[in-house]
Amino acid sequence: MLSVTGKAGETTTITSTSPNKNEVFDTAKVTISDWYDKPIKPLKLITTKMNVVVGNSIKLTAKLSPVPPDNGQITWVSSAPQIATADTKGNIHALTAGSVTVTAKAEANPSIQGSIVFDVRADVKPFIKIDNLAQLINQPIYQRKGLSPLMSCLKASFIHWR
Repeated sequence: MLSVTGKAGETTTITSTSPNKNEVFDTAKVTISDWYDKPIKPLKLITTKMNVVVGNSIKLTAKLSPVPPDNGQITWVSSAPQIATADTKGNIHALTAGSVTVTAKAEANPSIQGSIVFDVRADVKPFIKIDNLAQLINQPIYQRKGLSPLMSCLKASFIHWR
């Protein structure tokens, strides 16, 4: 039995020779890799929203199996960091409108990953243009209950709710 010790990613060459004549029988190049008794299997991403508004954040969760794995560290990656960023805890921060894919990768084996596509939407504020505002001053404005006020520049005393 042969045992090789080192850091993950290191490479060495092992040579076997004859005990009597020092003749080389064979050589093998060996790369040391991490080994885990309970490695991460395919992971699943969980979120409550598929859309987020610019300026807001949402939290993603990576569901790992087995529970707990030997090395459960996750790296979060945004496909378009100019649209939305992903921090080390799976928080997605929306910066500008667009579409972005967020991927979670197992650090122990980056080929094990999960992705979700998000639509980041602009924060659109309601706008109402009143051309005859001068005629409306001191006149009651009627609005149905449940709707937002027409314009913040109009005094609340002039708005009557029905």
